[in-house]
Order: sequence, then C-alpha cells, then structure tokens
Amino acid sequence: MIERILVGTEGSQAADNAVSTALRLARAADAEIRAVHARETPEGARRRSAAGRQVAHQRERAGERVLEAVTERAGKVDVPATTVIDDRPPAELLLAQAREWGADLLAIGAQGESGFERAIRGSVADQLIRGSPVPVLTVHQPPSTDPLDPIERLVVPSDGSSAALSAAPVARALARATGARLDLVFAVPPRIEGGELLGPTDDIEQAAATLADDALAPLERRYRGTEIERERRVRHDAPHRAIVHHADERDADMIVMSTRGHGSLERVLLGSVVDKVLRTSNVPVVTVNPPGEDDRVASPEGQGPQGART
Repeated sequence: MIERILVGTEGSQAADNAVSTALRLARAADAEIRAVHARETPEGARRRSAAGRQVAHQRERAGERVLEAVTERAGKVDVPATTVIDDRPPAELLLAQAREWGADLLAIGAQGESGFERAIRGSVADQLIRGSPVPVLTVHQPPSTDPLDPIERLVVPSDGSSAALSAAPVARALARATGARLDLVFAVPPRIEGGELLGPTDDIEQAAATLADDALAPLERRYRGTEIERERRVRHDAPHRAIVHHADERDADMIVMSTRGHGSLERVLLGSVVDKVLRTSNVPVVTVNPPGEDDRVASPEGQGPQGART
C-alpha cells in the first residue's frame, strides 16, 4: 500500500513540482504526506553573533512559510499533511525521515535538464535516488495535469533480470492504490550496420518476441491473482528512448523502474539508461533500488523492496 509520501521542499519551482505530484498521488491513493525542509543553518550560527542569529531566524521563518504553503495546498485537496524543519543537510534529513516516519515513497523535484545533468552526479538527487531505503519519485517537468486528476496508467519497463523485477511490487502497490493500469515494456535496441540504421525484419520481430516473452513473462506473473489491468508492449528503440517515448505516446502518469538491470549491453536498464530517463522524461519517474548487490536474487513475490507495502 501507499500510505505515507515524504516530499522534500525548499520553495523552488522544482520542489513545487514534486509537491504537486505528491499531492496528486496522495489524493488518488488516500495517503498522507509529510513535507520536509532543510534550512541548512550553519552549526552554531545562533550562538556566534547577532548577525548569525538573525540569519538563522530568517532561514527558519522562510522554511516555515514554505511548509505553511504546502499545508495550505494539501488542505485544499483534502490530503492530510504534517511538516518537519531541521538543520541537517537535505539528503541526510530526507533519508532519516524516510526511515523514521516509515515512508512508502519519497518525492523530489529535479531542475531543468542542464541543471539536473550537473546534479545527478554526486548531488542530493543522486544520493537520494541511489541510497533511499524507499522508492523515489523524481519529478522533472512541471505537472501538466490537475492535482485532482486520477492516476490511470503506469509504465513498467523490464529486461527480465531479478534487479529489474524488483520494481514490480512497487508498481503493484501504486496500481492497487490508484486503480491505474500497467504497460509492461520491453525495449529492442535498433541494429546498425555500415553506419545505417536497419528497420525490423521478420526475423528480428520473431527474435524480439521471444526476448520480450522471456523478459515480460516473469514480470507479468507478479500481477497474477490481482485485478490490475495490464498489457505487454515491445518497442524497437534504445532503452531510454523506448521508455520515454512510450510514456509520452500513451499519456502515462508515471514510469516505475529499477535503478539496475541485466548485465548485457543489449538489455541493460542500468546507470546511464536510468539517468537518461530521469533527465528526459516528461512524466514523473519512480526508481526502486534492488535489495542487495546480487541481482540474481529477486525480491520475494508479494513483498515490496525497502519500505513499500503491497
């Protein structure tokens, strides 16, 4: 189940996008949110001087105004909301709150593409996406839908690896909470010979169908015995483009994917693919860290990774 959504905010447009999406999901899932603000006051600033105390007070008041605005917005859409303000660095604070509060999802906003390209390597966003104990909802673009709109379609890519399958329980929890249907997507990278891009042939289509069945059948089994509507989709494109284009064409509300996948280059949902999806997706992306480092071990069926309840 998705019952508790944690969202980080500092009053920027990117954070506002995350708050909007968190409220939309919370309303659809009948969940509550907790908005967290890291004021990042220098240690001891209140004690060092009158100027230091004034800076600390200004930062605290600014943070309170940001959180008051979130609470007001939550009230308008009937979403229960609590707030936390703290001096700890943003990533440290959010990760601690995710554990202490028992969050099911952590929502964060990302800057525009150029800013996010700089941020994704070693930044707060990277620390959260790679190190969160719960799935992370990253919002890259301003929401194009009303906060009261339902969530109707989720895109779930897979290459069939145990690591990629770790996103299945989270997608199931989201689908159950919101009533969304699932698009199970497998990407077939294009063939290039002599510098020319080759289109699909009958042989390629047949081989792709076999690969897709191998990859998607284990994913689909995760949803047997549920009322979740789902369908398989095969896309002939590079993995990140296949995922993003499919989400755009199908008016998907979210993409749900693992941060790791199969080891082969042709079927990878690894590092650079995840980063490219995060940078270029027009819809929010939920990333799930597989349990442990051995991607040969799948999550037990029916049990979500990290804190997600299914």
